[in-house]
Amino acid sequence: MGKVIQKSEIDKWLNLEKHISGKKLINGKKLIFNFSKENALQLKLSSNEVDFTFEYKITLNTLAGCKISMHHQENKHYTPIVRIDYNGRHRNPPYKDNVPMYFKEFSDMWINESHIHIYVEGHGSNWAIPLSKSDFLIKSIDNTNINSNFASAVQAFNEYINLKNEIELIRDPTVYFDELD
Repeated sequence: MGKVIQKSEIDKWLNLEKHISGKKLINGKKLIFNFSKENALQLKLSSNEVDFTFEYKITLNTLAGCKISMHHQENKHYTPIVRIDYNGRHRNPPYKDNVPMYFKEFSDMWINESHIHIYVEGHGSNWAIPLSKSDFLIKSIDNTNINSNFASAVQAFNEYINLKNEIELIRDPTVYFDELD
């Protein structure tokens, strides 16, 4: 692992107002992305308060039972800030004294449900807790009405990382990007 970043710095980065950069936006504010054409949306985000960019990535895999991952990191040291995995599993390492207490009950165990990876100083994103135990708004997504559930989860993620642009997701193989401009 590279440079150890203080948790207070991560919290500051998470709360910075961010905007999509390097993409054509409708009215300078909205991005439309068609998940039926590609299974991943990857963006660079910028903030007027720092001199580096952030990465934003959402992947959707309906072949693996509606597995969705939403990832946000800073691109100066490539430090993960937060990642949410729907319908995935994760194994936490054994508990150590420098890890926050709220992880203790999930130490050295498999989390076999949707979960959120939260940066831990000195450990990066190796630790996760179930979304059902977190303050993240959308706790689960399944194949029932996936389009609205997925869109709601992305909107909640955007609010969580303080992304000010709107992202509209569509899943229509008949719509091409040029038609959306």
